[in-house]
Amino acid sequence: MNKFVLCSVVWLGACGGKAVPTTTSSTAPTTAMPKAAELTQGGAAWAVYLAIAAPGAPELAAAVARAKALGYEAFDKDLNCDVPVVEKPPVAGEQMLIALYFSTEAAARAVATHDGKPVVWVGEVKTMCMD
Repeated sequence: MNKFVLCSVVWLGACGGKAVPTTTSSTAPTTAMPKAAELTQGGAAWAVYLAIAAPGAPELAAAVARAKALGYEAFDKDLNCDVPVVEKPPVAGEQMLIALYFSTEAAARAVATHDGKPVVWVGEVKTMCMD
């Protein structure tokens, strides 16, 4: 099974917005996980927000570890780089997020419920900050 590196840092343009296969590790899940979406500037994707918190908050590091346990690699990202299509996530002030992105709602919801832990938000977004 492959893990996927999801480039969701503030400087997304440097990664081309693509999921990059990496080697399998002992933390990889035992069941097949959905492939991460290939993000584009202004493109639509289904986001799974694992954490929303102030920059440097421990919740962000915990969410990065959770993403890794699910088989993905994620980084903190400026919350303003996602534009919700319909429903807005619960936010207050300047915050960062840890998110995973998928091409379908079904894939996003499957990942959101895979480990039985709650997520902050699942919704469709327009991805920005990619250039």
